[in-house]
Amino acid sequence: MFMPAWTIRLAPYLGGLLLAVAAYAWAYGRGVDAERAKWQAVQAKAAEVQRQREVVLQAQVDAAGVALSERAVVVERIREKAQILTRNYYVQNPAFNVPCLDSSRLRHISDSDTAATAAGTAK
Repeated sequence: MFMPAWTIRLAPYLGGLLLAVAAYAWAYGRGVDAERAKWQAVQAKAAEVQRQREVVLQAQVDAAGVALSERAVVVERIREKAQILTRNYYVQNPAFNVPCLDSSRLRHISDSDTAATAAGTAK
């Protein structure tokens, strides 16, 4: 097989050029991998920070829920006690068991009392 002389002289340069391109491609690939690894580490850290925030917020929500339910129990006890006291007061003092009336209801009661009195006197 015959090769021209210039190809024999050019072969080491082409080999060196190919070696340089391969070394550059290898280094570039390693750099991309390193940058990708850095970015993934940043993303993992951000995800962990977000998870910790969510845990803290959920703990606050849970604590608020417990406080509200405890407060609701206290309010319910107070309401029941007030209801019992009110019931006992009106059992002991039945004359005071008059609900708040609006003017139309008072007029109706007054008219019915007048009618009852008139009917009682008519007999």
